[in-house]
Amino acid sequence: MPKDNGFTLIELLIVISIMSLLSVVAFVNFRNFSADVAVRKSASELQSFLQTAQNNAISRISCNGTSGATWLVKFNDKKNIDLKCFTDPATVSLQKTLSFNDNTIEVETIAGKTTSCTSEKITINFAPLYGTITFKDDGPLNLSCISESDQVTVTLQDSKTGSQKVVTVKKGGTIDVQ
Repeated sequence: MPKDNGFTLIELLIVISIMSLLSVVAFVNFRNFSADVAVRKSASELQSFLQTAQNNAISRISCNGTSGATWLVKFNDKKNIDLKCFTDPATVSLQKTLSFNDNTIEVETIAGKTTSCTSEKITINFAPLYGTITFKDDGPLNLSCISESDQVTVTLQDSKTGSQKVVTVKKGGTIDVQ
């Protein structure tokens, strides 16, 4: 009887099909993982942007050479958020703009304490010295439920995968990412 030193064709096909299946599963999971990382990164950037405004107000960082400025973060649209400051409300100065680098990441919703109170455009003000936070609805409806709310939640979403992260700003000063 001859001695078998190899694999049969069926054994090779089974191994190749199992490896192919595992490769497809790994590839799909890697794509979802990278989309989740992009949303998490954007949420962290937004949190840092908000904390910069808060810290500048508390530290009385000067705005155009004048200390004691009010710092604000203005949500203009789904992609662009401005950091501004002023000592006189008639002269608001743009300091920088946050634009999400990934084209698929955008602000999905901005809501007050309840999800039924949503707006497209808001301004978050940080008053000097104590960093007291106030919310203002800049949208077409000018909803009072935003300004009266004790917190605002900003939901960021990847429009391709649907992956979401929520940034919560509370009037007490807490800025969290969930």
